[in-house]
Amino acid sequence: MSTLPNRSLSQIRQLLSGDSRPATVRIVSDIDAALFHAHRADNSSDSSRLITGLFGGTGTGKSTTLNRLLALENQPVTASSYKRTYTAGPIAIIAQPDHLPANWLGLPHEPLTGDQLPARGKAGALVVATVPALDAQRVILIDTPDLDGDQPQHHQLADLTFRWCEAAVFVVSPEKYQMPELRPYFRLANRYAVPCLFVMNKVDSLEQATDCRSQLAEFLGVPLTQLQLFVIARDDSTFQPPPELDLPELRKAIARLRAADTVHSTAGVRQRVSDLLGRLRDQVIEPLRETRVRAARCVEQLNQLVQVSPGIDMDPMTRQLRKRLQERSVLYLMGPGRLIDRLRGAPALLARLPRTTWDLIRGTPQAASTRSQPVAIGESTLPDFRTTTIDQFRVVQARIAQAMSDQGFAPDVEPGVSDENDWRIDAELAGKIIDDEVADLRRFLEERWNKSPRDTLILLRLLKYLPGGERLVKATEAAPYLLVLACAAHHAVMGPIDILVIGGFTLATWLGEKLSSEVAHRTRQSNRNIESAYAQLVRNQQAHAVEFVRRLQPDESHLAKLEALCDELSA
Repeated sequence: MSTLPNRSLSQIRQLLSGDSRPATVRIVSDIDAALFHAHRADNSSDSSRLITGLFGGTGTGKSTTLNRLLALENQPVTASSYKRTYTAGPIAIIAQPDHLPANWLGLPHEPLTGDQLPARGKAGALVVATVPALDAQRVILIDTPDLDGDQPQHHQLADLTFRWCEAAVFVVSPEKYQMPELRPYFRLANRYAVPCLFVMNKVDSLEQATDCRSQLAEFLGVPLTQLQLFVIARDDSTFQPPPELDLPELRKAIARLRAADTVHSTAGVRQRVSDLLGRLRDQVIEPLRETRVRAARCVEQLNQLVQVSPGIDMDPMTRQLRKRLQERSVLYLMGPGRLIDRLRGAPALLARLPRTTWDLIRGTPQAASTRSQPVAIGESTLPDFRTTTIDQFRVVQARIAQAMSDQGFAPDVEPGVSDENDWRIDAELAGKIIDDEVADLRRFLEERWNKSPRDTLILLRLLKYLPGGERLVKATEAAPYLLVLACAAHHAVMGPIDILVIGGFTLATWLGEKLSSEVAHRTRQSNRNIESAYAQLVRNQQAHAVEFVRRLQPDESHLAKLEALCDELSA
């Protein structure tokens, strides 16, 4: 292998290292394995100690076979048990600490001391045991978890070890030599030019080994004479394997194992890289391209979501103040066209006057005192504006979540839970809009509670300048109703008062048409403020969701670099 493919593989690994998806993590690990094999192919002198792994199914006796190869049955290095999936992680057996390449297998190396033997292995680490007796065999042995165990992590570790090993010893038993989990590894070993040995353990008769050997030759497509199957008898069996197939011969065969010649070794590495590039395109690049397409569709849908008004009307809060101002307003109490009729029908009018007016006429101090005190704005009868607005904002978030989920971009995060993947804005911000506006409106209501309406103030100013108006100002300052009483008391049905009333109220009518109610105007202003702030919050939520989707969208330059490196390696 030249340095160009190695450099390209390293660049691909750097581009993929930030992606935590399982497919990408697996490909990054396989890139590391391919780089290791490419380096060994370029430097054949480093291959003197072949890293050889033992692979097999549950209960086939891999750990027991390894201990027998080391001639350490009485002091086992690796633990064995009748329990299923007993070996929990890969175990490396080396003669000297410097024999195992650094960072081999891509897992941290944990050396074992004598008191920690026999080793069972550990998930997420490579346990390393030093056995000086192995130096004569000039090999590094790796014990692995089961390929067919009931724990998926064990199979993943065994598969990872296989892709890093330079040679393989497949251990089967009469009960499991037909297990389908091993056959893909037979094929891959042949494809990647990995030298292999086959061992049948726990044998009771030679016929079992003969049948296994014929099936292996048929599956691998090699002549039966070229396939050698070593045989280890069951401990309690009287069967003795042929001398050329027994355990000592297996030990010699492992010591004689060498990597394939340079041509075959290079071809095997090329096959690894070719398969790796195929998976890279199918499992990473194409899904990333599809992610970009889905992200564009999702952003378009988010931008097209119709903004819904909160529909909040603050009118109930101002209803009490409007009623009070009506009681204090001349323009509300009497229309211009009916004023003279009301003056001429004073007795009937007096009968219909409110109780508060009678209190003022009679001079009752308690009534006047009570009327001057501010009345609290009742909250118990008001609608729950805050909860309504929050609920409506959460409906907007649900619509955004649905649009994102349709394109596969909605993370599994509970609303309100702090998480870096949470695209939601806190719904309490919608409630804060109502809180702020209600507080402002309440201050306005409290300020206006004991003030006269604008139309009454303007009319009182006019009365001062109209003929005869000065006589009525003092009466009207007490209460607008007294304007009618004053007119009736002076018997001014026709004359200056009529002129005053007709002229004054004609002007007042014109002013009333020009001057809208302060309370109604303030209510409309509050509604507009809420609608504007809510619309801005919805826009912020949409922008936040769009930014979240764009963060998940792969960069085009990143994909272009990956594709260029793949093309370079393929060439």
